[in-house]
Amino acid sequence: MCGIVGYIGPREAVPIIIDGLKRLEYRGYDSAGLAVLESGCLAVRRASGKLRNLEEVLKLNPVEGHFGIGHTRWATHGAPTERNAHPHASARVALVNKAMARNWGARDPIGTRLSIDEGETWMTVIGVTANVRQFSLEREPEAQIYIPLSQSPMGLPGRVLVRTQGNEQAMSQVIRAVVHDVDPNVPVKNISTLEELRQRYLSRPLLTAVLLVVFAGVALVVTLTGLAGVMATSVSQRTQEFGVRLALGARPGVLVRGVLRQGAGLLVLGLLLGIAGASAAGHVLTRYLFDTAPTDPLTFAGVAAALLLTGLVACLGPARRATSVDPLQALRSE
Repeated sequence: MCGIVGYIGPREAVPIIIDGLKRLEYRGYDSAGLAVLESGCLAVRRASGKLRNLEEVLKLNPVEGHFGIGHTRWATHGAPTERNAHPHASARVALVNKAMARNWGARDPIGTRLSIDEGETWMTVIGVTANVRQFSLEREPEAQIYIPLSQSPMGLPGRVLVRTQGNEQAMSQVIRAVVHDVDPNVPVKNISTLEELRQRYLSRPLLTAVLLVVFAGVALVVTLTGLAGVMATSVSQRTQEFGVRLALGARPGVLVRGVLRQGAGLLVLGLLLGIAGASAAGHVLTRYLFDTAPTDPLTFAGVAAALLLTGLVACLGPARRATSVDPLQALRSE
């Protein structure tokens, strides 16, 4: 068992963390420690034994700060010593995204070191993250490095994500007040909800996508209507042929299947030519597609199935009507 207590606020963190750990002493432990953010650096104090030993360490080497975490635990790797006590402060570390990881080629970047200040400080890569389109959906993901703010060798602007409930405008005032209680000199700006950010970045691509869908839908309906009309007309013009064949003893079912085979052959030929043309011209739509290939198999298959089904139905209706009439009447219809 272990006890963990954290604090973020305007008051000194150490007394609050120590008091919280004392309330969790019933869990049992053999070492204790805490880590506090002090002047931008992480200060760690640890001791084996009970909390009173950690308090003695803090008297000899005090630490001040408004952000911190405390930990009591049983030793799981060797004897209970100060070295085994938690929390541990790691060396400088970093995460890289997949676009950045391509610089390593076939090698695994995890465990290697990199520097962003011309070799003055070095960081160990501890993980690879997915790519993020941070600046624009139209731009390809760029190589990025993620480092802990407390370990940053240069001043960097920060963003804080806050999970809230209720009125967002009221919470923005609360967030500003909390930050200014910690440090009145820290500016707080650009407060917005994730939904607002989403709408801001997606409004233009969404409008483009909606227009493309509408135009594509209209084009598909016009194509299906025209295809049905052409196929139905071509079959209806063969009424006299069907009458002659029926008079000579042909069975209606054989004639209908023949019409469907011929229609299917023309449809398949047209679909192959259409798919080839769409694949060749698909690169024009690349900039409007995100995480979707311009030659998406499901889209091609769905449109092809709709066209094929429409053409066959358009052939079937006139063929059944033409083969169900009296042969003599069919011969006179010309």
